Amino acid sequence: MVSNELVKNQHVLPSKSIERFCNEKGMVQAHRIQGNNTFPANPRNKMFCVHRLWDQRAEQGYGKKIEDNYQSVVERVLASGCRVLSSKDNEIISEFYALWCLRSSIESYDESMSGNLVGVTGNTLTDEQKLNLELKQTIYIEEGGVVPMHFKRGITMQMAIDSFILRNPNLKWFVAQSKLLEFIVSDNPEGEFIIPFTPAQCFICSFHVPILSVEQVRRINMGAIMRSKFYYFARKLSVTLYA
Repeated sequence: MVSNELVKNQHVLPSKSIERFCNEKGMVQAHRIQGNNTFPANPRNKMFCVHRLWDQRAEQGYGKKIEDNYQSVVERVLASGCRVLSSKDNEIISEFYALWCLRSSIESYDESMSGNLVGVTGNTLTDEQKLNLELKQTIYIEEGGVVPMHFKRGITMQMAIDSFILRNPNLKWFVAQSKLLEFIVSDNPEGEFIIPFTPAQCFICSFHVPILSVEQVRRINMGAIMRSKFYYFARKLSVTLYA
């Protein structure tokens, strides 16, 4: 279904994923690196969002499909306690991991995406025409062969996700649990192949240990803090590093 308005505040990590870390007041405990301050945050806090970095197609088209497929896998795991993931589940989780990584780092691709299309005249469009085209998840080219950057980012993200899956067709994810410490979620997931989906559970790639030790979770959390660029969060940060 086509949305009737552009999504301007785009979540890097879906708000539904953040909600699973909320306390009884509907808040997570977030730590902003600039300023070194910790505070309660609603999952829809703008700190968790970027402002229209990618286009509507990337947000409500292929991006939403990847999100929805992933959330279905998480809900099934939570409802059934299932720890055995199918090959399709593995592909869905891999796509989501790639999407999350690309959303958190897409601005670093901007320099490589500079320049206009050669030999393409483009179109003279009103703001209303541009809005209507993007709402239909269509890409337009402006006069002089200019492709707006948010379209370039959306295309780059989709190609990079497809490439990631082609390069890594046999990734295996496992459900792992922490009994004492809670997981910290970084704003920069790239490189660790870990997706915490509740305070005590995560998907972890190529590491089949159903119950993680305190020391293993502590290392995961320290890695999350060290990778973070702007913020990290947990249900309660005071119980994420020490048992």
